[in-house]
Amino acid sequence: MAFTAADVAALVRTRDLIGLGILTPDSQAAMVRTSGRSFARLAAWQVGLIARLAVEGDDPAERLDELLAKVLPHVEHLQDYVWRRHLGSAAGRLLARTGTATPMAVGFVDIVGCTGQSQHLTDKELVDWVEHFEDHLTHTVVEVGGPIIKTIGDDVLGPTVNIAARLTSLARPGTVLVDPVTHD
Repeated sequence: MAFTAADVAALVRTRDLIGLGILTPDSQAAMVRTSGRSFARLAAWQVGLIARLAVEGDDPAERLDELLAKVLPHVEHLQDYVWRRHLGSAAGRLLARTGTATPMAVGFVDIVGCTGQSQHLTDKELVDWVEHFEDHLTHTVVEVGGPIIKTIGDDVLGPTVNIAARLTSLARPGTVLVDPVTHD
């Protein structure tokens, strides 16, 4: 079976949003791409957390199914709660600006020396360091009514990414560079 009743229901809901004028063909494609990417990363991270517990049992696949059955209702409610809070916050910012000219700016922030520093930290220390940075950043931006659009530190950490970044900067057009581990 290629599609389930849930797939059909999702298409019906999408059709309804199109009928209401909420989604255009362009915004529909953007919604699918954005939601797909975001939820794929979130699901992979969540399954990784649960899989750590599943491999401790005699039958990891069975244990994973048991854990998912227990965990999914909680996760669904939490995700809905977080999404609704962000939706309310975004709507409040939009309504506050309605009818008035609001000066705006876009900022890009990076941790200077992250690549070098990350090589001297354990995975936990690196995560703690980046989380401290993101907490401070979020507090600073939200305090003045701004949104955080995107961060990559929460799903792109560690020496593998840093090595890839260095190789990318060294590679010339038409070449492929790999690190020794990948080569082997």
